[in-house]
Amino acid sequence: MVSNREKRLDRLTNTWTEAAAEVMINEYLKEAENWGGDGLFLLEAANGGTKLPEASVKQAAFLLQCTLRRTDLVARVGEDCFLVFLLGCRSREDAVSSMNSVRTSLERETDLYMTAGGVLTDGREQTYDSLLKRAKAALARAKQEEKFLCFTEMCGKMETGAAETDLAYSIRPIPEYIEDSGKADMDFIRKIMDYFLPGKQECPIEMGLKRICAYYGCGEAYILERKSGGKDYEITFSWLEEEPMVRNDNLKTIPGLIAERYLELFRNRKVLACNRICELEILDPVIAERQKLRKTRSLMQFPIMENGDYIGYISVNDNKKERLWTLEESMTFALVGRVMAACILERRFQRFTQILMDHDRLTEAWNYNRFLSEGRKRLKNAPLLQAIVTMDIKNFKVINANYSYETGNDILVGISSLLSNFTGGGECFARIEADKFALLLEYQTVNGLQHRLDQLLRRVEQIPREEKKDFSISCIMGVCLVEPGDTEMSILVDHANMARKALKDYHKSIYSFYNREAERKFAKERELAFRMKRAAENEEFVVYYQPKVDLPRKSCIGFEALVRWKMMEGQMIPPDEFIPLFEKNGFITELDLYVFERVCRLIKSWKDSGRTPYPIAVNISRIHLTKPDFLEELEQIAGKYGVESRYLELEITESAFLNNPGEILEVARRIKERGFVLSMDDFGTGYSSLSLLKDLPVDIIKLDKEFFQKRLSDREKIIIANVIHLAHELDIQVISEGIETAEHETFLTEIGCNLAQGYRYGRPAPIGEFTDLMAD
Repeated sequence: MVSNREKRLDRLTNTWTEAAAEVMINEYLKEAENWGGDGLFLLEAANGGTKLPEASVKQAAFLLQCTLRRTDLVARVGEDCFLVFLLGCRSREDAVSSMNSVRTSLERETDLYMTAGGVLTDGREQTYDSLLKRAKAALARAKQEEKFLCFTEMCGKMETGAAETDLAYSIRPIPEYIEDSGKADMDFIRKIMDYFLPGKQECPIEMGLKRICAYYGCGEAYILERKSGGKDYEITFSWLEEEPMVRNDNLKTIPGLIAERYLELFRNRKVLACNRICELEILDPVIAERQKLRKTRSLMQFPIMENGDYIGYISVNDNKKERLWTLEESMTFALVGRVMAACILERRFQRFTQILMDHDRLTEAWNYNRFLSEGRKRLKNAPLLQAIVTMDIKNFKVINANYSYETGNDILVGISSLLSNFTGGGECFARIEADKFALLLEYQTVNGLQHRLDQLLRRVEQIPREEKKDFSISCIMGVCLVEPGDTEMSILVDHANMARKALKDYHKSIYSFYNREAERKFAKERELAFRMKRAAENEEFVVYYQPKVDLPRKSCIGFEALVRWKMMEGQMIPPDEFIPLFEKNGFITELDLYVFERVCRLIKSWKDSGRTPYPIAVNISRIHLTKPDFLEELEQIAGKYGVESRYLELEITESAFLNNPGEILEVARRIKERGFVLSMDDFGTGYSSLSLLKDLPVDIIKLDKEFFQKRLSDREKIIIANVIHLAHELDIQVISEGIETAEHETFLTEIGCNLAQGYRYGRPAPIGEFTDLMAD
């Protein structure tokens, strides 16, 4: 359907239609009683009744508009007849001057001879119809008398010689305007077709625009297209004869609503041609203002259609002068536009295909694969420090569930738009999946980076308010600083994700930096956890023993079993690397039983060889103590090898007793009931040790080796001496761990501590290395 705005202009001449002129003149006359005089004139070609060529009609209209004032109204009211309404025409002399200017312009530029008839208003009530009748009468008399210009008066009779029948003077109606492509310059069109011929070496579209500008003698041409998957429009190709002194990037895009309304002008048009920019003001004032900013004086535009929809246009602009676009020029542009539009649609399809491969359909952000590939390039030779950031919205599923998926999509599009404006330079971002995004950011200092991240969090939180939503959101981010040598983007993204997932329990916007040292430790733990069960099956865990010594007699009175992990490759893993891990994942209970069984095996071998067994202490994890049947498991293993419980000492750390005293006291009593020797390891590391001694049924306490890792002060010596004395009073043996020097040994002898363990008497080693220490 043709729009109302398009009906207001004549299709051939771009002057007003008679219907539009009638409305505007009547509205003006209602308000013009005291404004003074105006004039309404009809100008018709004096061509002896023959039809004027369309080119001549267009040229006459163009010259009329260029000659008259901007305030004057020009309309086409007949096949070769124009109406001119002169505003503020104070006298007949003013009217004659204006009409003579028109006559001079036409005779100078064309071979047309026009006849004119008009009427001047007198300030009384008048209408368009009354003025038009008088102007027709004057035009009829001018033709009869072969004059250029005749007048009639609004009051009483017309000028001498005027007949009443002249009031009914007939003007030939305007025929339907049909654009004729046969008038096109086929030679130029063939050159353009050869230039864009498929299979030829690809030529930039900008160069095609340059050729069009050269042909028309214009300084600018560009192509406006609807963004793929979006509503707005943008200039995708352009050529300028001279770069502007001031760039206006706002002219590169047009909001969707403005562009969609403007594209309606192309309905039933092959070409939209404006000889003067004021013609465009009539069609669309907003677009006209944008063209004025481009310094456009006249233009032609050809629509681009995709699947039946208008998705943009090709524009050629003359920035130097107003000009009359001839039928040949406009029809040539129509065919050239078709050729270029086909090429543009092909490129558009290629871009759309690439977008499907590289971009997220909803947000138009890069997808994860494109982010990884582009990120790898940007990691090389980066001028600034870089960081990888991953982010997601907390409880985003709740937004989708409670406010609809459309609302959730609006939030995601808003985040993408925010990130597009937030990133710049060598930075980039992508939507990974769902509500998760990834960014590659540049920074100079960590403090500066943190400031930007704080800003980003606040701006993400504002998105619901900008979208006029009645809920709030919080954003969680993980950050991995890129270090020299980092080239694999996927690993860096994984690291940032680890830092982000560590914040999963937070319910406010926050970010966390990835700790590489912690990750190396975590990776090591993952490897050990992966191999631990197979290691037990392959007997990679070996039991080392450290002797316990009776100081006065200088003899071995027993051993402590200590586990080590010797991998099949020969690498030895110290216990402080795997014991904490096994306590976290629960494998420590299996390892306790593994060591206990090998100790029982050793004691059985001593008995089988006729030797008196030494008591051996085995560490029992506090995790094991929570198992209700762990003592039954120990008894079953000991019974399997025929080992009496008095040879087996169960060591429990002091911290186990402190964490849950009531429960552990009950376990301790059960241990004693089964006949096992019970010792408290690492005594002195807690804060309630002395108060526990009165209740704990332990046989032995082991003073923590930390006491002897430094030179003892007099106060510390007093404390240790009194602890040993108190234990002996409670019939509890005391073993001091970590004894390494003669000074330590002398001190223990002085305070009455008879049992010791440490490097002075032997490092943990396979039992075979202690043959000389053990009595026959």
